[in-house]
Amino acid sequence: MKIQEWRRLAFCSVGLLAAVLLVSLTGMLHPLAGNNLPGEENGTGTASERLQDIAHVEAHGRNENRSAVTQEPRRQYVVVIDAGHGGDDEGTGSTDWKYLEKDYALKVSDCLKEILDGTDIQAYYTRTDDREVSKEDRVRLAKKVGADALISIHCNASDPDETTAKGVETLYSSRKAAAKNGLSSKELARNMLECVCETTGRQKRKVIRRDRLYLMHHADMPVTIVEIGFMTNRSDMEYMKSEENQKAIAQGIYRGICTSFHISE
Repeated sequence: MKIQEWRRLAFCSVGLLAAVLLVSLTGMLHPLAGNNLPGEENGTGTASERLQDIAHVEAHGRNENRSAVTQEPRRQYVVVIDAGHGGDDEGTGSTDWKYLEKDYALKVSDCLKEILDGTDIQAYYTRTDDREVSKEDRVRLAKKVGADALISIHCNASDPDETTAKGVETLYSSRKAAAKNGLSSKELARNMLECVCETTGRQKRKVIRRDRLYLMHHADMPVTIVEIGFMTNRSDMEYMKSEENQKAIAQGIYRGICTSFHISE
């Protein structure tokens, strides 16, 4: 082989090697995002941004990206469903602490999600698994999505030596908030109490004003906490343990939403 041909062959080899190296470096610098949520490709993004992305995924389907979500027309009513506590924040528990509030709040929230997924109500969820979410992020989510109502699901408890207290309670704040149809937090709480008790047949206690609780004080939309039963009461605890009863509680909350916004069930 002549010297000119050797030089030409060497030049082509060097060029090919350079092209391979360039492609490899590009792949390292710009990896595929895969199934990561926006802002999480490299573990970046604030806690509130990640919470917002989680809410978008839960509300619109795991296979849609953020741009598709933001382009979707806003439905007539938007609600945020908040399963109380979570993670290291266990909330209250049964008398033997075998059953925890964080778990039963989530069970009812999951049942409610199954109902709302089949409706025209646009629902977001502060958590759909056993994770700790700050009170600030719960309120921040509701504000970011422009929620018409924030509904927080909790379980109640009494003093250890007083286990006879039972039934459903709802909480509200007197703080005024912008709302559709003139709905107030008190009216939302009253509707929840009536509909949950009517649907489940559980004892109806009362609507309680609590202005100082974080969700109540900082939310700028109608908000209520639904205390679905006393974990320290044997009858209430046995009722809440049943999956069918959890679905009934969720159905009652759904009816409370429909009543509040004058929606046909």
